[in-house]
Amino acid sequence: MPDNQPWFRRPISPDHAESAGRGDRSWLLLLVMFVLALVGVSGVFVPERSHPPDPIAEAHRLVAAGLPEEAEGVLQPVAQAHPDDDPLQYEWVTCHFQLPERDNNDHPRDDHRIRGWYDSLATSSDSRTVRDVSHLALGLCWSLSGDHERALAAFRQVADTTLPHLNISEGVVLGELGLAADAERCFRREIALGRDMGGAVSNLSQLLREQRPSPRDPRRCAGKYLPRDDAPRPSVGRLRARMAANIWLSAAT
Repeated sequence: MPDNQPWFRRPISPDHAESAGRGDRSWLLLLVMFVLALVGVSGVFVPERSHPPDPIAEAHRLVAAGLPEEAEGVLQPVAQAHPDDDPLQYEWVTCHFQLPERDNNDHPRDDHRIRGWYDSLATSSDSRTVRDVSHLALGLCWSLSGDHERALAAFRQVADTTLPHLNISEGVVLGELGLAADAERCFRREIALGRDMGGAVSNLSQLLREQRPSPRDPRRCAGKYLPRDDAPRPSVGRLRARMAANIWLSAAT
C-alpha cells in the first residue's frame, strides 16, 4: 500500500493494535484506582454520627421532658466510647434505672445488658481506672436494683477510694443495710473529698434526722441526741428517688 495513503485509511498493524489495547487498559486501570482512592478518602473523612457537645446536659433536658429512653440513647454510646469517664458512667446508670421496669408492650427493662457490660470491663480491662469505674457502676446497678449486698461487694472492689460518687453510693447502701455509723462516715468522706457535695450533705442530713429521737425519748440526754439503733430505715424506693434527685439536682446547679 502506498506510503502516501491518508493515515485514517491506513490499516493498523497487529503490533500497533496490541500496543494501543495495552494503553487503553492501563488508562482504565488508572481511572479505576483513582475512583477507588477518592472513595477511600471520602470514607475516611465522613464524620461519625455527631453527639451533643454536652451529652450529660442533653440527657438531663430529655429526662426533665419525660423522655428517659431518649436520654439513655444520648448517654450510652458516649459512655461506652469512654469507659474510664466516671461521670458519664454514673449518669448512664442512673438514667437507665429511671426507665420504667416494664415498657408499654410489657417488656421488662434490660438491666442484664448494662450489668453485663460493666461486669465484663471490671474483670477483663487492662486499665485499673476502667476496672475501678466499672466496679463503681456495677455496684450502682445492684444498688438501684435493690441488691445491697452485691452493691457493697462491688463498691469495695474499687481500688481508688477517691472516685466521685463512690463514698456517697456506698453510704446509701450501708444505710439501707442498717449500718448507720458506717454510712455517716462514707457521707462525711465524700464531703471531705469535695466530690458530690450536694448529694452527700443531703443524704447525711437525712440520715441524722432519721436517727434523732423524739423529744420524749428517754435516750435524749442534756439536749444531746444519742444514736438510735432501731431508727426506721428508708425504703428502697425512697432511697432510689433520693439518689436520683441528688444526682440530677446537683448536676443542674
